Amino acid sequence: MSDSSPLSSFTYISESSRLVEVLETLKSALKARANGLDGQIESLIDHLGGIITEQSPKPPQTMTEIGEFGSHLLEKLYFESLENIEHQRMFNFLALAFAYWVARNGGSITQLQFYVAALAQTANSLRDKISLESLYEAATFIVFATSDELKTAPEVAAPDDPWKVLILNYGIIATRTHAPELMESAYKTLIQYFPDEAPPFFQQAMSEMDRLDYPQYVRNVVERYCAKYTTK
Repeated sequence: MSDSSPLSSFTYISESSRLVEVLETLKSALKARANGLDGQIESLIDHLGGIITEQSPKPPQTMTEIGEFGSHLLEKLYFESLENIEHQRMFNFLALAFAYWVARNGGSITQLQFYVAALAQTANSLRDKISLESLYEAATFIVFATSDELKTAPEVAAPDDPWKVLILNYGIIATRTHAPELMESAYKTLIQYFPDEAPPFFQQAMSEMDRLDYPQYVRNVVERYCAKYTTK
């Protein structure tokens, strides 16, 4: 998996069998290392793969529980992925594909940290419109599947709170797609959940318009929000 891998495959990978393929690819890559694959992590991968491939319909509560189990695996895999760039790419893809799969099947996301990190790192590696729009789609599912407990926790006031970071990055990804309809949706979500963060966000976005020479139709959207939410 490389930087050029199109993330349009998120929709494709929402099928259970495709998600298991990603798990198996990652397991093989970790096994190929000089120090091999940690037995506990291998067991978690196998167990999660078995759960995902079960054919019986899963109610939302069960999907939420599967998501929590997957988050436990991702926590362990995250530290394994830090050893090289390729493993980081694979971890990011797995994290986002898994979150997408849980959300598409009605589950709630109760732990955001590793999904938010994967989203930010992946966004930084993308330039083409198709991949950015697909990443925006994955981010949308994560945003709306995030549990109410995380959205209303006292910690959301902190600058590095994962829910706040997710919403801010959601707006950034939308802006980088150059798609006004996606920008409008993400900006409204930002205003809904973090109205105090909206003025500095739009001011920063306006400065990016100048620095990176965005198209005029994108600039028009940002100018409108900037004028509305930063004028005293």
